[in-house]
Amino acid sequence: MSIEYRHNPIGLDGVRPRFGCKLESDGQNVVQTARQTTVKTADRSVWNSGSVQTQQSILTEYLGPNLQPHTT
Repeated sequence: MSIEYRHNPIGLDGVRPRFGCKLESDGQNVVQTARQTTVKTADRSVWNSGSVQTQQSILTEYLGPNLQPHTT
């Protein structure tokens, strides 16, 4: 998983960060047909995109409530 093309970034200040992921498989001719993105803090779920039918795996825009600064 990446956020704004970075792995485990610290100090992002964007209100609508974009996520990306890389499909890993041992099979041949495997393609992504859907994705689901969940954003959580240590104690609660903040946003869940639900299952989205798409082959796009990068630049998935966060569409939840504004994220709080200084959180993980």
